[in-house]
Amino acid sequence: MKAASWVKEHIAPMLPSPPRVVAGDLRLRELKEPPKYGVIRRYRVDPKHVDQIVTRARNGFLPLVSHLPGFASYSILDAGNGTLLTLSGFTTHGGAAESVTAAATFVKEHLSSLVPSPPEVTAGEVKLVERAR
Repeated sequence: MKAASWVKEHIAPMLPSPPRVVAGDLRLRELKEPPKYGVIRRYRVDPKHVDQIVTRARNGFLPLVSHLPGFASYSILDAGNGTLLTLSGFTTHGGAAESVTAAATFVKEHLSSLVPSPPEVTAGEVKLVERAR
């Protein structure tokens, strides 16, 4: 939680509202290149369905999203207690926008029994990417 402490100490006063820090296990990651645009989806699910959701995403959604224009990366973060965050990165704004529709369709067609409500979606320009060396 060093990052959360750093944010609270150094940049929280500059933000209009305090950030919600979410931490957890990275369950799925595919990285082709640094993204310029990103989409974060926050899902609330029954914790007993997390493994099944990750498996369906790996086998069904990842192949779909990785063929969208400008695909750069996709990850699923398991924040615990039934909170899943997906992080999609693209080199094009159009690909990022298209992924929002693709995800909604995939969830409706393949995960509707496991994902009871729509996610909170946040999209924007990626301002910083750092890879481990």
